Amino acid sequence: MTPDPNSTFTTKFSDPTAIALQPLPDHQETRLKAFRSLQAGAVGFAVLWVIAGLSASYSLLTGNLGEELTRAQTKVDLEAQFISQIVAKEINTAEHLASALSHEERILSSAGEMDSNLHLDKVPVSERRAHLTTIPEVNGLNNMLTSIAQDLDLMAVFVLNTEGTCIATSYLPNGVNTLGCLGQNYTSRHYFQRAKEYGRGMQFAVGRAVKQPSLFFAAACYADNHVSGVVVTRLDARHLTENLRNLATITWVSDSAGMVISSSRPVQLFNFMRWENQKPPETWVLNNVYAQETLTDLPLTRNKHLPAEWNIWQLENQNIVLANVPIENRQIRVWHALPVDELFHNQKRYWAFALTVILLGLMLILFGERMIDFHQRRVAGLAALSRLNKSLEEASRKLFTIATTDHLTQLATRGYFFQRLNEEINRALNEQSSLALLELDIDNFKNINDSFGHPAGDAVIQHMAAICRECVRSNDIIGRIGGEEFAIGLPNCTKSAALEIANTLRRRCANEGLTYGSKTIRFTCSIGVTLLNGRDNIQDLLGVVDKALYAAKKAGRNRVHFHE
Repeated sequence: MTPDPNSTFTTKFSDPTAIALQPLPDHQETRLKAFRSLQAGAVGFAVLWVIAGLSASYSLLTGNLGEELTRAQTKVDLEAQFISQIVAKEINTAEHLASALSHEERILSSAGEMDSNLHLDKVPVSERRAHLTTIPEVNGLNNMLTSIAQDLDLMAVFVLNTEGTCIATSYLPNGVNTLGCLGQNYTSRHYFQRAKEYGRGMQFAVGRAVKQPSLFFAAACYADNHVSGVVVTRLDARHLTENLRNLATITWVSDSAGMVISSSRPVQLFNFMRWENQKPPETWVLNNVYAQETLTDLPLTRNKHLPAEWNIWQLENQNIVLANVPIENRQIRVWHALPVDELFHNQKRYWAFALTVILLGLMLILFGERMIDFHQRRVAGLAALSRLNKSLEEASRKLFTIATTDHLTQLATRGYFFQRLNEEINRALNEQSSLALLELDIDNFKNINDSFGHPAGDAVIQHMAAICRECVRSNDIIGRIGGEEFAIGLPNCTKSAALEIANTLRRRCANEGLTYGSKTIRFTCSIGVTLLNGRDNIQDLLGVVDKALYAAKKAGRNRVHFHE
């Protein structure tokens, strides 16, 4: 503390001139000298205390801010991982649907027949849409695709012929341009070209008929080993982040070109991410893919005024901590930002509090130090408790996964499958809906083990599990209930649909050999099929499907048998 020259205390005891003008008795002089020594010591101690207090406050508050920022970074990293899983699920659902529909018999037959019978090359481009709407087969396929799109919350599902012309499409929601792309030609689209050449394709683009940013997933349909058409699923890119718009955090998704294709803040849409020397897209790509005339950079910069180890960025004049997670096997990244300006405002308030504490004196400093110490211990205790809770939650999740997931196939274990099947039986009985059950067994599996070895047998089981995943719907349940035996529960599934799925599984199993080392292992499977048909317990249902599987085996294997 610096003495105030105008104060009475300083005038009487610190001003040498004042002392010289008013001589004091010897005993008072002695006492004054002692007081001056005490005062000097107090002033010295006060100076040391101020320096120590400022130094301690700086160290303490800076460390506290660093810890808060570290916790914020950890939080944003975890949230980014979670959001990326949701985005990946949305994308995978749309992509797998395109692949599944490319094998759907009605689409395969309709695409081939209509493509050869429509004679679109003789219809002017401007009249193709009206022409297609007059064909009953087209309208029937449109209705089927509409039902699929609505069930899976997709923006659109459509079919292109070999020339890239849309010959069937789902009706768009909200009555917007209800027939969407019908009659439009998409030969120039990258996803169509890739599907024709490699069987699958994916691309982000702003739609032509409906100007909305979307992810397109394409899968080729084959007839006699030739491409007979292309099935395309369209996922509204805005849907990836629209549920996050009311949160304090900021989320956006960028594609391989570094363009923001979805954001919880719509103003960021189509901003360009200059990340790790990312080159901006060419003008023709900007115009044709993103429907943008000019390139706008995302206002994201590193805050160079703060320590580099804090990794603080600025977005639209906000200080943020940032995490980005690539979607596995995709050139797409999920970015997640948490504003931390409040932490810096808190830091300023903490400094004001610290200076006030310093000015109050030694006792208040000691009191404040105890309070800060208590606060730090409390924060550390809460952090330790939080880490313990997270560890327990993670352990619980891992134990649940171990208990419910078969280690070889990553399908449901026998016990967990029966638990889920029992839940679906109760739900079907309550809602009076249908339920189908498939039981599959790999034919002559012992011969595979004897001929190729048990590791090869494990590979065959894994291959069978992969085929099952690809052939069923996202809400179906699959389990490994024996060594080479699988079961599939199909909620809301009719007899014809269940038999269609079963036959698709059987054909794929017979046609898709497994390459193991330098050898190709070919195998077949037998499938039993049954329906719930009013049965009210799992034992009865399993008994009937066992009989169906036994009948398929007895009939010569590589069969599908239905039993009422």
